[in-house]
Parts: sequence; structure tokens; C-alpha cells
Amino acid sequence: MEYNLDLRNILKTIEPDLIEFRRLLHQEPELGFKEFQTTEKIAHFLEQEEIPYERFKETTGLSVDLCSDNGSNEPLVLLRADIDALPIQDTKSTAYRSKNDGVMHACGHDVHTSIMLGVLVALKRSVSKFKFNIRVIFQPAEELGIGAKTLVDLGVLQKVEYAMALHVDPSIALGKVAIRPGPVNAAVIELAAEFRGETAHVARIHQGVDALGPACMFVNQCYAHVPKKLDARDPHILYFGIVQGGIASNIVCDKVRLLGTIRAFQSESANQIASEVRKIGQSIAEYSGVTFELRENVNLKAVVNDAYVAGKIEESAIDILPDEKIIRDNPTSMGGEDFGDIMSIVPGAMLRLGIAPETGKAHGLHTSDFDVDESAILIGAEIIANSVLKFSPKA
Repeated sequence: MEYNLDLRNILKTIEPDLIEFRRLLHQEPELGFKEFQTTEKIAHFLEQEEIPYERFKETTGLSVDLCSDNGSNEPLVLLRADIDALPIQDTKSTAYRSKNDGVMHACGHDVHTSIMLGVLVALKRSVSKFKFNIRVIFQPAEELGIGAKTLVDLGVLQKVEYAMALHVDPSIALGKVAIRPGPVNAAVIELAAEFRGETAHVARIHQGVDALGPACMFVNQCYAHVPKKLDARDPHILYFGIVQGGIASNIVCDKVRLLGTIRAFQSESANQIASEVRKIGQSIAEYSGVTFELRENVNLKAVVNDAYVAGKIEESAIDILPDEKIIRDNPTSMGGEDFGDIMSIVPGAMLRLGIAPETGKAHGLHTSDFDVDESAILIGAEIIANSVLKFSPKA
């Protein structure tokens, strides 16, 4: 298919508006499920473009459906933009730094949102024909790990055949993108474990039940034995970052709380690790006379790019960028992304969008001085909009 410059010309025309909108969001970020003003700003932008939308009734965020020339009965390709920010203080000195104390768009969701608004405007104004209907969702609470699942439960995947998203990446140079089939982001399980015993004075330690010793044994046993239960060729992480317990040096500790994380490139492997951790905790509790409880506060599916969808995004990128600007072997990240909860149901793919400057080093995601070169907005919007034109309904 010969590339139609219509999309590029439209996006160049509205690029200043998209940059202005991104800065507006960056100045007034909101945390997950509290994106009330963010939702209002998106709605206002869409109203100005005369693009109908529907607010989610049970949460923040909204969705937009664009119909193809073939009518509303055609299947859907879904595009996802996450809209929430992080509980991080913005330390930049830019004019558009966050005005909300302790809250910041430190992961680029303001950029993702602006890009998807650009995609909507470009496709609505373009003379290009697309075979699919298009649904764009502006999703809350990605950083909480439950936003995508919330929208799935609300039915946003009805009639959806394919899904796409993108994420800014400070490890990739501006002007480059990364796309390939296979794992992109790890499955993530956030664990909360608790051991409970009985308090007593250490002079009468036999009258109490110590929870600290079993908790220490638990961490050591998890680190020693869980790796032996997995295929050594299957990368994974199990780590406990918080251990809290005890009130005094001479009082038997009756409660210890531990918070940990599991990361693996396959969702099945992450679940297997969680199962082994539970078995170890239960075994130690039975031996030690304490009680043990393990909860999964977050369970994110792995982001695994579907070959067909990733191929269409790659075809789109080839239309727009020199071939050397397309990275096809980008390493898989151990970071989590709740877009995996959508991709576990429908085939999908996530594009990595480079934002690192040619000189110097980009600040990392989730850091207090994170920022992007806003020229990446046009690149991301053009690739995603053009990707939509590549899809064909399943036979």
C-alpha cells in the first residue's frame, strides 16, 4: 500500500495543539481513579473537534468510537491511552512543571494521551479509508495496575479484534521506535505476606510465639528454593523490598509484614513463583506455630506482542521512518504494564517510542526530572494512525 501523506499533513497542522494539550496535562496531573479534571480536558478537546465520546459510568476516563465507511457493524481495533500520573514530586524547572504537589506525569501518560487524540483527529479528517471501526479508550489507573482490568470488566473489548498501544522509552533515541513480536513487558505480581505470633517479654520467651524468625526464614527459603523450581532459561525476579515488624528489642515480635514483587516474562511463570512462595510460607508457619497469610495486591499479565499486530505496526513505521530507525530486537523489560490484561484477551501489540536526546542522557521513567522531547508526539501519532489502515478483518 502506497503511503498517504494526508495523515502527516493533518498531524503537522495540529502538532502545536497536541503539544499545548500535553503541557496542560503535565501541569495538572492526577492519580489513578482521580483523573476527574484530566477526563474533562480530554472531553473538551474532543468537543472542539466535534468527535463524540462516551464517559465511563463507573470510573474516570472515556472512550471514542469512529466508524469505518462500511458502517458500525464492522469489527473494532482498539487503541489505548493511559491518563493517570504518579505520586512523585516534579523537580524540573520548565514552565509546564506540575502544579500539583507530589503528583507528576513521570511515565509519559500525558504524551500517550496527546498522541491518541492526534490519531483520532487525523483519522476523522483524513480521506484515507479504514476497514475497521476504531475504539480509543482513555484509561485510568494504569499505575495502580488495575485500570485495564476495570475497563475490560465494563465491556470495552466487545467486538474488538485487535488492540494497540504505545509507550515512550527513554532508552531509545528520539526518532527511533522499537517493535517486534513476543514478550515486551514482564508479568508482575505484587505480594503482601504476614506472619502472626504472640507477644511476650523475652525474659519469658517461651510464653510467646516469635514471628520474626519465621519471617526471616521465609525470605531466605524463597530466595534459595524458588529459582530451583523454574526453568533456568526463563528469566524471573523475586524480591522482598519491605520487612516490617517488632516494637522493642526485649519484646517477642508478634507480627511481621513483608511486601515483595515477582517479575517474569511469562504470566504462567509468575503464577508458579507465587504458588511456590505460598507453599514455603505455609510450611514454615506450620513448623513454627505462627499463622501465615499471603495476598496478591496486583497481578499483571505479561505484555506479549502478537505477530500479526506487531507486523502491521512495523509496516506502518517502514512507511514513515528510515529502516535504520526501526529497532526489531529491543530487550524485554521487567517493568509491568497493565495493557497485558487487554492483550491476554485479544491479540495486540505495544510500540516503544524513542525520546532520548541525541546528546546527553534522558531521565528515566518514574524519576522526578522526567521529561520528553515533544517532537516524539508527531512520530507516535503518525505511526499509530497509519497502522490502523493496515488491518484487515479476520476471514
